[in-house]
Amino acid sequence: MIGKPLLSILLFALPVLAADITVDGVTYSNVSVISNRCDLYGIVIMHKAGITRVEYKDMSEADKLRYGYNEGLQKKAEQKKAVLNRGEGRGRRGSPAPDLSPEDVQARAEQAKQKAEVESKEAQAKQEAERKTEEIERKKWIRIVDGIAYDFGEIITEFHRVVKAGTKDITHDPNISQAFESQLAQEDAFVKRYGAYIVEGKVIQVLDDGLLVDCADSLMSGYNDLIMVKDYKKESVVVDGDSVVTAGMPVGRYQYVAVTGAKKTIVLFASAQKPDKDIPLSEAKRLSFDK
Repeated sequence: MIGKPLLSILLFALPVLAADITVDGVTYSNVSVISNRCDLYGIVIMHKAGITRVEYKDMSEADKLRYGYNEGLQKKAEQKKAVLNRGEGRGRRGSPAPDLSPEDVQARAEQAKQKAEVESKEAQAKQEAERKTEEIERKKWIRIVDGIAYDFGEIITEFHRVVKAGTKDITHDPNISQAFESQLAQEDAFVKRYGAYIVEGKVIQVLDDGLLVDCADSLMSGYNDLIMVKDYKKESVVVDGDSVVTAGMPVGRYQYVAVTGAKKTIVLFASAQKPDKDIPLSEAKRLSFDK
């Protein structure tokens, strides 16, 4: 059982041919080919001076024939190697692309075109959905002032954000002074940008023309004196001393007679009303604000 494999190995390693061979002007004598170390590109020989590898390309045509050169097998092996290399190169950046027929090239171009069209349609659909969502959100803040529709979305949402931040309990904040200053800074920034569109104060007197409001203690309004507010939505239930907050805009001047008998001129402010019908966003004017 052990002798047969050993014998086959010894026979495989034995020289298969004895002769002389001349390569590049050098003659090797008493040549024997070591068969288990040969390949399609050359042979390994044992000669009088030692062991040498000899390439088929360096041999004469007669020696090539004598030592078993097979040009057909070598070309097939090279073609197979090239195909394998191209296959591995497809996944590597910068590797040459595989050879494609004109039909394959056209089919791939058509696939790429279809993919681009699908991606473009998906992007457009996403943009349209986002636009509709934004439109629905903004339409919630359309208000009417003196019969004209305005988009108050930016003012109202920012007002709620700042007010919510201002009601946050900072008494346990380790940096309470910094937190308080941050709240004040947010309120000041709001007043500078949106203050003209917000009235916050205490009702001094309910008049036939509207509400006389004192804004002296307001944190979110750009007004710090008396102001006349008309069209306030809850005007029918408001009494002297009530606090009011409303969005709107100044629409002119108002004169009244003070208890001293003197005539006073103050800002007339129209409170913004919710519309009683659906108004397209395109018909509502967008308010612009100073930075």
